[in-house]
Amino acid sequence: LSTMFPRMLISAFKKHQYICAQYYADVTVIFVKICSFHRLCDRLPPACVVEVLNVIYHEFDRLSDILYVYKVETVGEVYMAAVGAPEPIVNHADVAGHFGLAVQQSILCLKPRLDSIIGQSLKGPPAGNLDTSECFRIESQLDGAVVVVM
Repeated sequence: LSTMFPRMLISAFKKHQYICAQYYADVTVIFVKICSFHRLCDRLPPACVVEVLNVIYHEFDRLSDILYVYKVETVGEVYMAAVGAPEPIVNHADVAGHFGLAVQQSILCLKPRLDSIIGQSLKGPPAGNLDTSECFRIESQLDGAVVVVM
């Protein structure tokens, strides 16, 4: 349950308490999208795609734990998270910006490992024709409460 629900909801579930929807005025929503994901899917076996996503999302989960970012869900190539809900944080936009930068830096650190996984799957030079460096860039729109890392 701890990977699916916020801690405070799990506690309420265990106590059989009534849970109602809550309003959060100050929240930053974060979307991390893996660009050119369709190219990875077209060129790699499904098991390799899953392995690449597991490596990347495991690192994003680690960063979200460190920075108190709440992971909402992952759908395909998109990792969705929020700061400021379900636990209010005054500097939510700042934390989201730091998370975005940390995600971008982590991809650079993971690149050799990802290239190796992809290269082994293609049985050729790392990443073959797939240039993984083109897959990640960062865009911030903190005023609009959205940080997109691609």
